[in-house]
Amino acid sequence: MRPQIIHILGGPGCGKGTQCVRLATKYNFKHLSAGDLLRQEQSREGSQYSKLISDIIKEGKIVPDFITCNLLVDSILNEQKTNKFLIDGYPRNEENLKGWLSATKEKQLDIQALIFFECSKEIMWERIKKRAQISNREDDNLNSFTKRLDTFYNHTMKVKDYFESQDKCITINAEDTPENIFATIETRLQLLLK
Repeated sequence: MRPQIIHILGGPGCGKGTQCVRLATKYNFKHLSAGDLLRQEQSREGSQYSKLISDIIKEGKIVPDFITCNLLVDSILNEQKTNKFLIDGYPRNEENLKGWLSATKEKQLDIQALIFFECSKEIMWERIKKRAQISNREDDNLNSFTKRLDTFYNHTMKVKDYFESQDKCITINAEDTPENIFATIETRLQLLLK
């Protein structure tokens, strides 16, 4: 069967990762975080992109789409255990989207939906501060958060607009408890999760 993809987008700290883990566990999705793949590539010895990725992540900017696209496509095509994928945090702008749509069409990957998490910047910042106490992420600080939020509002919202125009956008209120958010996602995704 063709790989089936659900995209997960929302602002920094909105809870995307938490919900992806729950969906992956219950419904046998492979959770691919664009950010995690980039951080792995950044730390991989001998990577030609390591310094570039590091500099861009520190600035809260968007890594060139050809790098992220290649990492995601390779992960999908090399997966042996499932054909269902959650792509967390990608595409983040129109350039990413164009590159991704081209790559998925060429490789015959089936994009089913976008789950979009809506959350206030105040709640996102509170969650980032909590996460910073236990994470080693170099972007869990106010400076990076502010830059990532700017990128989100000025670029990522255009990706949401595209999925809405295709009638493939599921918007979720991400300010509730993780349990209630998950229940809402399950209800909204019933047809796709069968």
